[in-house]
Amino acid sequence: MGIQIGTGSAADTLKKVMVGTGSAAVAVRKIMVGTGSAAIQVWADTVPMGMDKSGNQSGIARSVWTLVTGWGVRAGRPDTVIASNGLQVKAGTYDIDGLITYVSNDRRRWVRVYQNSTLLWEVSIGGTFVTSIPITGAGLSSVACGEGDLLTVEVMNDGGTDAVAGGTNTYLTATPV
Repeated sequence: MGIQIGTGSAADTLKKVMVGTGSAAVAVRKIMVGTGSAAIQVWADTVPMGMDKSGNQSGIARSVWTLVTGWGVRAGRPDTVIASNGLQVKAGTYDIDGLITYVSNDRRRWVRVYQNSTLLWEVSIGGTFVTSIPITGAGLSSVACGEGDLLTVEVMNDGGTDAVAGGTNTYLTATPV
């Protein structure tokens, strides 16, 4: 949800609104238009966030859920906050998506996404030549988040040790709706 300031190539999306002066100024959380039950929200201070896996993560053990660690801010999403190996979001509603890419392609794999300690989504994909698992679908659309909620990813496999690939092929994003 965005309000554009300016026109043409000089236009930019409103990111922060302050009310008051000096040290007494406070941030506005949302802007509503209308009155009573007819009021609609036209702006909120939520921003798109995203993180890319930095480097490969080896040692993913068989039948053990493992937190994906070592994330960096995704290009084009400079307001991202990464804490405790997850996206730390502002209060708002988000569509969550991503991709987990593995170094090899020879075993069954599971991926799940948590919001704090609540499981939002889980998938299992198996068979030869499975290297990428999209993070998308039911449970990840219009997710209501509280201030400071943490979105994390865990992985597991069913044979030997495994490795999650780094770079832009493994990522998690949260986009305000």
